[in-house]
Amino acid sequence: MDLQYLQTFKTATESESFTETAEKLGYTRSTVTIHIHHLENEFGFKLFEKYGRKMILTDKARDILPYIDNILLNYQAVTRIANDPQEKVRIAVVESYLTYKFQKVIKEVRQTLPDVELEIQTIPCSRMYDVILDGRSDLAIHYDVRGRRNNIHTEDIHTYPLVLFGSTELPGEDISAIFSENSRPPDFIDLEENGYYQQCLNHVLKKKYGTQLNSIVLGSVASLIQCVKSNLGIAILPQFAIEQEIENGTVRVIKAELEATAIPIALSYHCNKWLSPDVQSIIQSIRKNH
Repeated sequence: MDLQYLQTFKTATESESFTETAEKLGYTRSTVTIHIHHLENEFGFKLFEKYGRKMILTDKARDILPYIDNILLNYQAVTRIANDPQEKVRIAVVESYLTYKFQKVIKEVRQTLPDVELEIQTIPCSRMYDVILDGRSDLAIHYDVRGRRNNIHTEDIHTYPLVLFGSTELPGEDISAIFSENSRPPDFIDLEENGYYQQCLNHVLKKKYGTQLNSIVLGSVASLIQCVKSNLGIAILPQFAIEQEIENGTVRVIKAELEATAIPIALSYHCNKWLSPDVQSIIQSIRKNH
């Protein structure tokens, strides 16, 4: 069995068509078709059925997909070990948690596992499961706000209160004051387009005021907080991310009946991935130092 064919099959399951699969892999469409046909001949059953312009997985193809994932993940792990004798643990962390909470984990890992190389990257919550599934990250620390995946282990490790906040220049301390007849509703500043925080607020605003806020999407928590201070909009973050600003009086907490008043932080990793003793030790540090 050719691993290249398996990778083509895996990429095809994440694409709308064989043409898109070919573009992702740098192949011609005919090459993708040949790879799939080779696998179908070897397995003895069809992998895809065509519905209109889309290629849909057959039932048997869905059944074998977790095992294909396992083969590719293990191959990637063996390749990394062969090419790099020093273990590297890659962790995807949502930015606000990395900025304000994750230093304790890093410090403990550096003390207990000095020979392990840490590669930490900030990834939006919407992409966390993708980087686990394709092997780009060994562990993910993210807010548990999206549907879980069957082949990914996810556990909540702590829950943090959420706070809606704005500039001290805003009228009043209640959301109703912001939506008075003479006030122009502020923009909502978020870290992702149509992100979880905006959904929490817009759901309430639509029911209560029949309106929703326009959004400004920024690339970092620090930029978001500065824009709120400058009265460019309002935002929602876990309380730990703006505790200092609240204490210093540079932002104002806005009272509102949010759809969610707290947010869980979660740890995720692939169910089929072998966890080395070093990775297991890091997982224990994450569970302990939330």
